[in-house]
Amino acid sequence: TGVDGNINYTLKLSYKDDVMTPCEHILNILSFSPAIVCIDNHISSMPNGFSAKLILPFLTKKNILIPERMKDEYFRKFIIKNAMNADVIVKNMDVEDVEMPRTCIICLERTLNNKAIITLRYRYGQNIYFQESKKKADVNIINSDNGVKMQRCKRDFAWEKECRKYVLSIDAEWTLDKNGEPSSSQTFDNMATAIKWLTKTCALISVDEKLNSTFVIEQHTTQPYFLSPFNVLKNKTWIGDWLNIRIAIVLDDGTKIPFVFFKEAIITGQNEITLPNGELFIIPEEWFAKYAGLLMMATVYGDFLKIHKSQLGSLSTEIYGLEDCQEIDGDFDFKNENLPQKLNATLRPYQEEGVKWLMGNLKAKTGCCLADDMGLGKTIQTISLILKYNEECKLKDSTSKTGKKTSKRDSTGMADMFANLYAETTSTDEPADNLASSNKTVLIVCPSSLVYNWTNELKRFAPTLSICQYTGNVAERNKKADNLVLWDVVITTYHTALNDIDILATINFGIAVFDESQMFKNRNSQIYAAMSNITAEYRVALSGTPMENSLSELWSLMSVLNPLLLGDFKTFNKNFATPISENLLDTRSDILKKTIAPYFLRRTKEQVLADLPERQDEIIMCEMTDDQHSLYEEKMSAARNLAVSEKANDMSILAAIGRLRQIANHPQLIHEEDTDECNYDFRMSGKTMAIFSQMETVRGTKHKVLLFSEYVSFLNIIAKEMDRRGWKYEILTGETKNREQVINRFSNDENIQFFLISLKAGGVGLNLTCADYVFLLNPWWNKAAEEQAISRVHRIGQKHPIFVYRFVTRNTLEEKILLLQDHKQSLIESVMPFLK
Repeated sequence: TGVDGNINYTLKLSYKDDVMTPCEHILNILSFSPAIVCIDNHISSMPNGFSAKLILPFLTKKNILIPERMKDEYFRKFIIKNAMNADVIVKNMDVEDVEMPRTCIICLERTLNNKAIITLRYRYGQNIYFQESKKKADVNIINSDNGVKMQRCKRDFAWEKECRKYVLSIDAEWTLDKNGEPSSSQTFDNMATAIKWLTKTCALISVDEKLNSTFVIEQHTTQPYFLSPFNVLKNKTWIGDWLNIRIAIVLDDGTKIPFVFFKEAIITGQNEITLPNGELFIIPEEWFAKYAGLLMMATVYGDFLKIHKSQLGSLSTEIYGLEDCQEIDGDFDFKNENLPQKLNATLRPYQEEGVKWLMGNLKAKTGCCLADDMGLGKTIQTISLILKYNEECKLKDSTSKTGKKTSKRDSTGMADMFANLYAETTSTDEPADNLASSNKTVLIVCPSSLVYNWTNELKRFAPTLSICQYTGNVAERNKKADNLVLWDVVITTYHTALNDIDILATINFGIAVFDESQMFKNRNSQIYAAMSNITAEYRVALSGTPMENSLSELWSLMSVLNPLLLGDFKTFNKNFATPISENLLDTRSDILKKTIAPYFLRRTKEQVLADLPERQDEIIMCEMTDDQHSLYEEKMSAARNLAVSEKANDMSILAAIGRLRQIANHPQLIHEEDTDECNYDFRMSGKTMAIFSQMETVRGTKHKVLLFSEYVSFLNIIAKEMDRRGWKYEILTGETKNREQVINRFSNDENIQFFLISLKAGGVGLNLTCADYVFLLNPWWNKAAEEQAISRVHRIGQKHPIFVYRFVTRNTLEEKILLLQDHKQSLIESVMPFLK
């Protein structure tokens, strides 16, 4: 302040950790607003809201004189307007020290690399400080009725330190600075972790009055996050076989959000969802483990989640409060249940366990799949179930309301028959835990090659059951069609069932047994459609390979056994098939495995047969002959050109692959189809030479050999060479008429060592324990098919060690097939339950 109250005003700027007088430097103004200047060839920006016009008077002189009469106007128009956002240091003027309201700001932000960061800032009145700031006080220029005055607010560093210490007490892992003191910020790997920390902190602050006045939460994000506490309300109601589950999230203001609102986010793994109020809700991590299975399996009706009793395997009773539902979920204890009285066999312990497991699913009215290894007696276990069911049916007949024994054979009119059946079905007097709800026929659907086997096994082990073979030509079947319900067991083939589905679909069978159920693994096939239309109270599938290639096959099977279990295919494919196929370790595989576990029973031979003979496997790599290699390379080049041509389509590419596989076995396989004249001399291929080399080592011994191939023409080539050499053999293909005689000749004639078998004709239903060598002449696309072939000899009754040889042509697609086998096996093991 100068003479007569005038003000001698000097302006200095903070520059490079020091202060500078503008006129003593080369200073050029580049922009007035925003204020950008060039000082000694260095460009600097001024505080927001500061106008560079304020600097103009000081570019040529150190200070200016402000008359007293203009003092208030100058401060109002220039100082307050331009310097209110700047750090102001005032000297030689009166400054009033004041206490300002103070709070510690816990601030949430998102970093450039999409991580979350929580920083601590300190607010004194309107001024905010970072911990790193060395500024000790703020001077504010106040415009009042009495003129302009200066106020100063000093920082309380001890209070700021106490705030940081309290944050450290909340989170012991809070970052420390280089001096061992709590840092002013903490970085989190993701926003969900940061929100979890903030939510916990908010809850602590809200119940402490002192903390509530000390701390405040701010979010410097594009969209605010929900940080308040919430509750989860759950209730359930049974309506018939359906469990209605209602879950709601109750926010702190009382708002209720149905849990179905979160369904898509939880299924797809999204951890953020926008609430109706516009806030982002971080889905708790444990919800994904707890509720993903429920949301994937359930059907949404309004704000309810409906789940069928067959799907309860995917639920966790402690999570959903379903402890009292255990008796409904199909887990029925049959340990003390008696086996059928008239079974003409002694079951092994694991077979007894399997029969009782089948009974348990019948009790729960849930379809199931007995998926034991080939050779463990799935047939005898199923016959035991059928016989037990039949005994229960007859028990119901003898204790019916009329007190009069009834028999299907005594009924002469079909109308009376169905009337009696209906009356028995709806009777309320019957024992609650009877297996049979009415006296109905059992239907067995199997490959044509197994009809004879089923008939013989039923006659052998259950001679009291009446059996009808619903096979033959149309005229023969028409004679039987009207009286199918008069038989205890009806055996038919998949082909016949497909042709006569209009007849079979009109009958409500007691049990439908689908042997070798992989026959309808293709959901787009006519056989699948036919099996889906068969009506039965109980459904049982038998297959050592319930899933061979993809998860769609699992869906096809379960949609026939338990139509509601896996939902529609589109939803199943979205929630399970696609994600699991892309990542076998996906958590969805565990959910799916848990869902289907109650309805699959699989025991391996190694688990249950301590006396099973040793098995040795060996891969024999075969080298192509020169001419064979030249032809393979020629066709491989043609296949590559085809793949990139406009003529390429799925069928043409598959055909090219098929030709390459055939050449790897024997070039003659493609020349049977090609019109071009063969220019090569192929009497023996590299693979046939290797096969005959191995046969030579066995020939003349007591060992018998099964040779499996999917190419009948390849078997014919081998058979022709064996004829040339004068060797005895038998051959079984789909064209073989006298199937049983061929099998018996091989089994009983010691001079016949070799049995050529096509995959289609002999992959299932054969018991050939007289053999102890298996030659797999070409690798198949899935390992399960190979195991089926091997199980023709490696099964109950085998007394000798088993030797398995796989013949693979080197540097061909056959090597790639081995890799594909491993991938498919990993996919199967990722979802299929192996229950003991």
